[in-house]
Amino acid sequence: MEEILDLADNWLMLKRIELGVFVDNEKVINLYESCGFKIEGRRKYAAIRNGKYEDEYIIYKEGNRI
Repeated sequence: MEEILDLADNWLMLKRIELGVFVDNEKVINLYESCGFKIEGRRKYAAIRNGKYEDEYIIYKEGNRI
């Protein structure tokens, strides 16, 4: 994760990284938050998983170059 964020910040000069994660995936959410990501919002009924609708969080991290 550190290498990917270094690439995004220092080589690609991205201003923002955004992704979605299922709201019940606590391990991944904790990993992303430990790397500086923040929950921006929740998408209701974002996907169908195992035959039922699931919500996801939209999480983001701003780059160091802003």
